[in-house]
Amino acid sequence: MKGWIDFIEEISFNGKSITVVGSWSEGSSGSYSTWNDPLGDPPEPPDIEIESISYKDIDITDFISNMYIEDIEDLALCKLQEY
Repeated sequence: MKGWIDFIEEISFNGKSITVVGSWSEGSSGSYSTWNDPLGDPPEPPDIEIESISYKDIDITDFISNMYIEDIEDLALCKLQEY
């Protein structure tokens, strides 16, 4: 698995453009077992950690409900995986 990568990504959330700052891990598809490594490596899903969310250069992280944080993480992760 690769290490964590810092990012700054602009996404659209509820019709507004917000900036998300954090780090993410691409994950891995795993590997199949081989003669020398009977277990292989299990797949690991991508992961994301948001440090801050801003709207028009104002930090709104503390005002976002945890219910919406997951949606923002999913949107940011989808955009990051496009690259």
